[in-house]
Amino acid sequence: MWRHITWATDFSELSDAALYFVLPLAKQMGSNVALVHCIPNIAAAYTSGQLLEPLPAEIPILMGNVLAQIREEAIERLEAKASELRSMGIGVEVHILQGDAHHAVIEFAHKSETDLIAIGTKGVSGIGEKLLGSTTARIIQGSDKPVLSINQPRKPKLESMLVPTDLSEASSFALSYAIALAKLIGASVHVLHVMELLEAIGERETVNRLEVMVKAKLEVMAEAANGISDKTHIHALKRHHAAEGILEFVDENNIDLVIMTTHGRTGLARFLWGSVAERVIRECSAPVIAARAKAFERALSKRAL
Repeated sequence: MWRHITWATDFSELSDAALYFVLPLAKQMGSNVALVHCIPNIAAAYTSGQLLEPLPAEIPILMGNVLAQIREEAIERLEAKASELRSMGIGVEVHILQGDAHHAVIEFAHKSETDLIAIGTKGVSGIGEKLLGSTTARIIQGSDKPVLSINQPRKPKLESMLVPTDLSEASSFALSYAIALAKLIGASVHVLHVMELLEAIGERETVNRLEVMVKAKLEVMAEAANGISDKTHIHALKRHHAAEGILEFVDENNIDLVIMTTHGRTGLARFLWGSVAERVIRECSAPVIAARAKAFERALSKRAL
């Protein structure tokens, strides 16, 4: 399922956490892992659009020397990580990219036909970017590949997965993806719909009837994704906000991985990046695989080939 994994790193602790979370599955699946680091083109920031033209002749030379040193140090760190992975029997490639990190990573993943991008949600300060809200967000928004992000180190365990859904067709692709992965590794899948704002409604009988209908819909979705078994579990929660219910469910049920679409039933207006998906990725105690529905659909089609 993950024949090719791209690990995009800024050498932060969370970048390492993303790598070590996927490594057991990479080994199980026989995946090849591309270790990727992007170096910013610092000269272009001053020369593009003739912002500071003409630059003193020595400035581009000095910038070139700085970039060469950064590149050499990055290669050394990637090769050290590559040696570690090779000792585990995992196929590894090392790549240095240059330019805007999100554009470079998205283009690399597309051209290399990667199956999964793994990144941290927050990075290091300095010449690199702080990732959440910039690189990570832009990669998830712009990539045609599923993206695994992690915002806290954790043991690489994958026994239970959660698929939050707004009952839309878009979210059904994430469910199919999760069930395919779960069957491969023997994990259980929890399917959750959060019934927003309904905790304030006093007519309990009406709300209970709606909950029954929601669970019936979830069962239909799970069955369509070939997931009705003793390892597929259906849940409906009543909370003020969907993200609140998702995060609470993850913590109370020891979920190891969340798989979700970034957009839902009304496109940009619902299950919105900047709302539900963004908050879950930012605050979730478990790693999150997020993507647009089309990315999950492509991954499933590729798996069927």
